[in-house]
Amino acid sequence: MQDDLASRNLGEYLDALGGEQAAPGGGSAAGLVGALSACLAEMLASLTREPSDAMLHAKATLQELRHRALMCARHDELAYGRYIAALAMPKSTPEEKAARKQTLGAAMEESARVPLALAVVSIEILNAMDIVIQEGNKTVLGDADSAIVLAKATVEICAINVRINLDYIKDEVLSEDLRVSIEAAEEMVVHLSQERRRQISDRLAA
Repeated sequence: MQDDLASRNLGEYLDALGGEQAAPGGGSAAGLVGALSACLAEMLASLTREPSDAMLHAKATLQELRHRALMCARHDELAYGRYIAALAMPKSTPEEKAARKQTLGAAMEESARVPLALAVVSIEILNAMDIVIQEGNKTVLGDADSAIVLAKATVEICAINVRINLDYIKDEVLSEDLRVSIEAAEEMVVHLSQERRRQISDRLAA
């Protein structure tokens, strides 16, 4: 696996995604979808003539969020690799079993934390889109709407991946914290998606 998803050949990545290995998988794909969301919003800013300082700041923020989404995709694949490595650890003695259990637990925790981090990135993308929609090039607001759909889909995938791992996390306090956090992200992305779409409708109607 290459270090950075952005450096990979798209066709090869898609072949790997549809191949016989479990990584890259849904978590990695979600990172790519999140990055696409940021790019579409960034495009709206790039096509805006004489952008304000606020617009330039939003564009820079979206570029950073794109990179963070791709980094989450990479971290998801690495987390899965550590989980597979933990499964292969020896378990012949009590000491080996304890070490294997601890390593597996850490891998499962990471596998839940990564999609939660990506969900936060997606929400930040929608936050950054506020000024982009208000001041951006009106002729490409449809692309902003597409960015909203992709950001929301990213959070939905992240919620699936967080919940899949919760049952394997033995720390009940941590498990509950992760559950509450991803539920909050789901609620927030619905609210922000509706708000951004209302802003698009208002601008198109003006």
